[in-house]
Parts: sequence; structure tokens; C-alpha cells
Amino acid sequence: MTDLAERGPRIFESNAREDRQEGMDFLEKRGYKRTMRDQVSELVVADFDPAPFGWTTDRMTEIGVEMRTVPELEADGVDWKRELWELEHELMQDVPTDDPVTQQPFERWVEWLTHPGFIPEAYFIAIKDDRFVGVTSLWQSLAEKDKLHTALTGVVRSMRRKGMATALKVRAIELARDRGSRVIRTDNEEKNPMYDLNVRLGFKPVPAWWTYRKELKNPNGDTPTPRGTRHIQHAVARREAGSGRVQVRGRQSRPGVHARAVRR
Repeated sequence: MTDLAERGPRIFESNAREDRQEGMDFLEKRGYKRTMRDQVSELVVADFDPAPFGWTTDRMTEIGVEMRTVPELEADGVDWKRELWELEHELMQDVPTDDPVTQQPFERWVEWLTHPGFIPEAYFIAIKDDRFVGVTSLWQSLAEKDKLHTALTGVVRSMRRKGMATALKVRAIELARDRGSRVIRTDNEEKNPMYDLNVRLGFKPVPAWWTYRKELKNPNGDTPTPRGTRHIQHAVARREAGSGRVQVRGRQSRPGVHARAVRR
């Protein structure tokens, strides 16, 4: 705590799983307030029935959208990294979060592509008229080799309600099946429409995670005025070996209750 005080934190943020009452009680007794609930869900890959989603291939052809993977783009000499960085920042504007979203520097974003959980062939990008318009990806769990985690899935506003997110997710599930993966895990803010899509695809809810926040006060007793915003990592499954939680919106992975200080 002494080290944190020297850094001048303005907000403490923590997370607790809703089926672990002792963790939530611990935070609430110390003045933390609930701010957001992320519903976690899992798909047993072998249970996925692709038949109801056969229409997605024809639909993408009709609207002129092509699904490409990172290796395919690299083979064609496409500068996919910078375009993907820009796309994901655009999509993050519509992802529920407690903080305003600022764009992560390109150089830092690229570093995540060296993470051992990164699977190039599991990064699916939707392209229309040479523009990146949608994305989904799967990342390898380092703790469980037969488990994958869904990262950010999204479509630009002008192309929504055309079945593109469904088509992207179906492609990802098919790849998981081909890899022999047992389960895919993801999480969404509980009112996010993407959760409803996951349910239609066969994902089943498992215990959710609550985000808690505690704002510190200045010596005069006032709640400090934010001095800026923090960079929000796009929601990818960047994981620590042995952890039980995907990193979303810049949070760290955690097996139980996790706390983080935010300097603003």
C-alpha cells in the first residue's frame, strides 16, 4: 500500500466471482461498490450444431464480405496489424466499460501478438471493399490446453445487423473443433447483445464476475476530479499461466479476488 500511495492512485478496482460470497463481502466491507457484472459463458465444442447457421456463408457472399485469417493476409502482403489496431479501437468504443476508452499506442498493441496464447489462424477478420469491418479471435488458455478464450468480437456500426458477427463466431467455433479443443470460454457485460448471440450459439452461463470500485478522497475530503483517461486493452484472452480469468478492459487475470489501482 505504501508503494501504491507514492504513485498517487485515485481509484482502486477489484473483481470478485459472484459464487464466492466471502470475496464480495471482503470488498464491500472495505467500501468497494459494484459497478459492472460480466456474465461468463462456455461452449462445449463437441455440442455445437452448425446446421442452424449454414446461412451465414451465403449471406456473407451476398453482402460482399470476405473472411480472412492473419496467415492469409500475411501471404497476400496486407498491412493487417495497423488496420486491425485501428479497427479494434473503433469497436472498443461500444464495449461497456467504466472508463473512457483511449487508443493504446500501436507499438504496445503489437507486443500482445507475441503472447504465447496468440493463435494467428484463429484471428478472423471480415473485409468489405478492402476495409476491415469485423473481427473475432480465439486465444489459447495457458492453464488448460484444451480450452480457448474468445477475445473481442465486433462489427463496425455501418455493417451491423447483417449476420456478420454470427458468421465470424461460427468460423471460430469450426476452427476450435478442427483443433480438437474441448471448450471455448468468453464473457460479456450482462446487458451486451453479444451475450445473447453467444447463447444462441450454444454457450452456457457459468458464475459471473463483478467489478468493484473504490474512489479515494483528497485530504480535504473531496473525491478527486479525474485528470485523464487510461488506455483500455482490447478484450483479448491475455492470460497468466494457471489463472482462471480472461483480461478484459485492461484488468489483470486473476484466480479469485483481484485488486488494481488506477492513477488518473
